[in-house]
Amino acid sequence: MDEIKEIVQKNKEYLENLEKRIARIERKFTWNTIFGFVKVIMIVAPLVFGIIYLSPIVKDYLKTITPVLSALNINLDKDNVNAPADSMIILPEESRELLCDPEIREALIEENCN
Repeated sequence: MDEIKEIVQKNKEYLENLEKRIARIERKFTWNTIFGFVKVIMIVAPLVFGIIYLSPIVKDYLKTITPVLSALNINLDKDNVNAPADSMIILPEESRELLCDPEIREALIEENCN
């Protein structure tokens, strides 16, 4: 009978020890899950914020430089991605005159330098 009580007591202690260890493991899993979500939010939030915030700025910038790009015969179309580099930038006399136009130059300076 004493042996059975000893065995039961040892099993009880062993089970209590296991319960403590399992509780610690569950707590670690919980915190790992929480910090996993925090990591994802820390990565995704700046990307979403950048897309939302920078989209109007990029559009305004492209509106500003469109005359210069058209004067240089540079297309921002996706169709022209595979064009050779030497065909992308052509500066004929008309383009130089357009770039030297004071109104366009003032518009560019006004938009980018102020």
